[in-house]
Amino acid sequence: MEIKRYYPMTISYPCRYTNETFDTFHEMYNDPEIRDRCNKWIKGINPYTNRKIKIGGNTYNAIKNDFMISFLHGSTLYSVFYLKLKDIDEEKYKEETIKINNETDKVNEIISSKIEEINRLQSWNDFVMYNGMKYGLKKVLNHLHREKDCFGKMEYSMEKNYKCRGCIGKLVRPYHCLCHTYTIHKCNKCGYEEKEN
Repeated sequence: MEIKRYYPMTISYPCRYTNETFDTFHEMYNDPEIRDRCNKWIKGINPYTNRKIKIGGNTYNAIKNDFMISFLHGSTLYSVFYLKLKDIDEEKYKEETIKINNETDKVNEIISSKIEEINRLQSWNDFVMYNGMKYGLKKVLNHLHREKDCFGKMEYSMEKNYKCRGCIGKLVRPYHCLCHTYTIHKCNKCGYEEKEN
């Protein structure tokens, strides 16, 4: 079995509705105007004009946004139809969230301890077992070239500019510029080079 030269990944908390999501739900659900507008919309009536609209059509879907609750998970914005929260036992759900987050923390503590074990390995061929996989040293650790037990010091070599395909004229469609500068470090013993963004 091949030794992996990267760390096992820690896991993120799963996406769950937040306390603020439930607070917003209660505000919306207890507002008779919102409930009335939503009931009309569900039946295919535009709540603002009282005209019939096609269920699933553009107008219908645009109005649906008025009944959605947005919430952040990490850096991602999610939204949920507010009545979807009506049938959730809020207290039980919050208890489940705490339990899931605690279990995630325990797994991440194990992964963190495995990463510490990996960093303490002495030889390139040494490894730590985790989840049926072998994990070993990265090529460079603490500015030392550890590959094949070289132990040379990684020293600054140069900076280089990377020009993306869009900026050098190879793309005709609109593009997002990916130009950047990176640094190259070189092992003072064997000449191995590694770039760092």
